[in-house]
Amino acid sequence: MRLACIQPPNRFDYATAIQRIVTDRFPDVEFRVLDPRRDQLHSVVNADAVIVTGSHARINRRPPFLVHLEDATRAAIAEAIPILGVCFGHQVVTSVLGGTIETLPERSAGFEDIDLTEAGSNHDLFAGFDRTITSFCWHRDHVREPPLDARVLATNRTGVQAFESTRVPALGIQFHPEFDRSMVEIILRDRLASDRCRQHLSRSATPDRYAKAQESRRLYTRFLEQYVVD
Repeated sequence: MRLACIQPPNRFDYATAIQRIVTDRFPDVEFRVLDPRRDQLHSVVNADAVIVTGSHARINRRPPFLVHLEDATRAAIAEAIPILGVCFGHQVVTSVLGGTIETLPERSAGFEDIDLTEAGSNHDLFAGFDRTITSFCWHRDHVREPPLDARVLATNRTGVQAFESTRVPALGIQFHPEFDRSMVEIILRDRLASDRCRQHLSRSATPDRYAKAQESRRLYTRFLEQYVVD
């Protein structure tokens, strides 16, 4: 299996965290990390699946690399290559498919409850999950309107948390299943959010909620099992 992981600039090594999860289940996967600022992204059309990670970039501010990332996303979609967008990647996939992105009044930061919709509860991606799951949220922008052809799979207090296109093999999740304790510590140590956000994050990072959030890590391998592996 050839997996292309496009990692825009960010303060965390999301790609390595995702790779650990994926290779634990699929040790023979060819996992290639691409940086849209300097790598040629046309190679995504040779992959069996694509993941676009989170980023500290803001999609509505149109960072220079975004046009290349959007072109690569369109190319993957045109070739019917399964693509999963995570956080910033979720917003990129949404935008390419015709949805809209807006800024939240305040950053969402911490281990949050995420509610599956009826469609989500019945979707193979979330088979065996409780109706309310826990995962890490770390975003200032969010999906205001999903693509017209989208089936919303999960929501929370900030809006759409997961969707699936009904037309092409494209999905998006706003939350970060790969987030670990070291990433949380970086946010707190380097003061990457407001005092209020960091206080909420600290309160949410209980051993119980962290343990529950580990269940959402299965979504990466579920994505590959559902869309790539026969």
